[in-house]
Amino acid sequence: MNSRKQGFGMMFLLTLSLILYQMVISNGKTYALFSNSFQEEIQVSAASAEDTIKDVEINEQPNDELEIEIEKSDSNGYQPEISIDVEGELGKYIEPIDPITVSESASYPLEMLPMVGAKQDLMQLKSSGEKTLSGSLVVRNFNGKKITSKKMKISVDSLLSKMNKESEDSEKEGN
Repeated sequence: MNSRKQGFGMMFLLTLSLILYQMVISNGKTYALFSNSFQEEIQVSAASAEDTIKDVEINEQPNDELEIEIEKSDSNGYQPEISIDVEGELGKYIEPIDPITVSESASYPLEMLPMVGAKQDLMQLKSSGEKTLSGSLVVRNFNGKKITSKKMKISVDSLLSKMNKESEDSEKEGN
């Protein structure tokens, strides 16, 4: 008899807990109480592209290397990003160049790396007598507006030698 009372008691508790569980689940509204409040001033300013970067100059270095000199405006603490696009025939054979975050006025090296899969195309250009590839380097500000551009030519041999050097360097690292 005692075990029968315990069985009914357990069934009653199980049924009661299932009913309470269904009530909690069916009530989709939840409430939260927040006791902390924050009050802080923020400062927002808008600047045009001309206000963030004063001057940009692209200089050619020996061995077809490039350097970009950027003079940043010190009027605000903003660190603008500029993008560099390679356009024209040269753009087909050069990897995209990473954007530059301009933290201060300085010179930044631009590495013109040939595309990985372009070796056969470059070899065909060389065998057909094509000696140089032409294009332009376009510097754009954060909203895509063109700041400056520079027409340039790079020899096919130079791109092929960079590809060979990269493959040799990767083989050395692999061993």
